[in-house]
Amino acid sequence: IQDALHAGATRAVVGGLTPEGRLDTQALQRLVERFGGHRLVVHRALDASVDWSADAERLRYLGIRRVLTSGGAAQAVEGWSNVATLIRAGFDVTVGSGVNTENAATWTGLKVAAVHASCRSQEEHPTRHFEGTTHPVERWMVKSLVRAVSS
Repeated sequence: IQDALHAGATRAVVGGLTPEGRLDTQALQRLVERFGGHRLVVHRALDASVDWSADAERLRYLGIRRVLTSGGAAQAVEGWSNVATLIRAGFDVTVGSGVNTENAATWTGLKVAAVHASCRSQEEHPTRHFEGTTHPVERWMVKSLVRAVSS
């Protein structure tokens, strides 16, 4: 993180879970003390927490207000209400998992800070010893998503 910040990054994406399935708040606290909560974005480890709501509150207590989340659901549209709760609580939310042009209006209407989407397709290139699946990013998907969240 220190090297990234010295190189010009403004934030670092972090996160981790304890063996019990909760956010590792001890590790996050050390990062907050060293780098400041304003420089940290907690990734989807929050979504894997066994107690999403309590761990979201722990982030507030730690002073971390930026998250990449699906609202604790497999797909962000299913976690919409949790994402809305975070935004109302003052979190800067980047929503991810299943974000696409069809649901872009959901996120712009909710006023998320950003969307995180893969915009990729799947191509099969089987070989004798390997599966050979690739997932190239599709320019047209990116353009379509940008148009959808910009309108």
